[in-house]
Amino acid sequence: MLKPMSYRSLFIFCFFFGTVNIAWCGRIIYPWNATTAMVKTGESFTIWYDADEGESIEFLALQGPYNTIRIAAPGLEKGCWVYDKMSGNTYNLKIEVKVPAGTPEERYDLVLNTSSGQVV
Repeated sequence: MLKPMSYRSLFIFCFFFGTVNIAWCGRIIYPWNATTAMVKTGESFTIWYDADEGESIEFLALQGPYNTIRIAAPGLEKGCWVYDKMSGNTYNLKIEVKVPAGTPEERYDLVLNTSSGQVV
């Protein structure tokens, strides 16, 4: 049986883990940590993003440990798509990104610079 102090510690752990996990996932629906995209240089991939009302994408960057590649003009498509039928969760922006030719092979973080700030 858990002691009262253990219940409080468990609650605090669950609370902080839950809120930090929400902050990590942000509004980039795909690709995400669990579903990374493996893309060859010169090829394209699509980002599913849940943008706020009036939010605009200024530019994208692929940020790696040794290189940062800025992508200035991605293709944007607005709409409303359901990505989880069970919960009804949706996203409202598809962003088509082409990895520039000559991009060094690395594992990159996807960085969206929006009118509301930076989303990684």
